[in-house]
Amino acid sequence: MRIDGNVYGEIDSKEITIGENAVMMARICVDSIVVCGMVEREINAKHRIEIRATANVRANITAPKLIRREGAVFEGKCSSRRESEGDHKSSAPLGAGTMEE
Repeated sequence: MRIDGNVYGEIDSKEITIGENAVMMARICVDSIVVCGMVEREINAKHRIEIRATANVRANITAPKLIRREGAVFEGKCSSRRESEGDHKSSAPLGAGTMEE
C-alpha cells in the first residue's frame, strides 16, 4: 500500500510506503515500511523500517532492521529486537540500527 495524503489515527498493514508529500500523525504497525514523507507518533515494524533522504520522522520506532539514508531527519527513540524475539525489545541509542547508504 502507498499513502500520499494525510492520515491521522492508526494503521495496521503488511507493507506500506509513505510518499514524499504524505503527512502521518499515526500509530503505525506493519511488517515493513518505507518512509519518504513525514511521520509523527510511533512506528512498529516486524521486519524493517527504511527512512529515505526526503523523510522527516519524529516518532519512536521499533524494528529488527533500520535503514536510514543520508539526509533523512529522524528524531525519537529507537528500539530493536530480533524477529524471533517477538515482543522482547532492547533499547538502542537514538538513530542506532543497521545503517545502509
